[in-house]
Amino acid sequence: MLNTSPLRVALLLGSTRIQGPPKPLGRRVGYWMEAMLRSRSHTVDIVDPVVEDLPLLQRPHFTYGTAPKELEQLAVRPRDADAYVMCTPEYNHAPGP
Repeated sequence: MLNTSPLRVALLLGSTRIQGPPKPLGRRVGYWMEAMLRSRSHTVDIVDPVVEDLPLLQRPHFTYGTAPKELEQLAVRPRDADAYVMCTPEYNHAPGP
């Protein structure tokens, strides 16, 4: 039997660019995806690097013995989700690095 109960979805926006030219579309597409997920009764947690108060990611979270508070707070959000969606911009017909 198919389980159709709502999910907790972490929606990770993959761009910090907010100005153009060309006009950035990543956030617009991400917020459209949020609307689509919410219209299907899913709970959405948007992880937007533009609004997160993060130091420049110089090291991956797993390399710290005790990660900085900001990184630890961010790391639990996808872990606590039932699913995640990565919304990343396209550069030269491929996702960014």
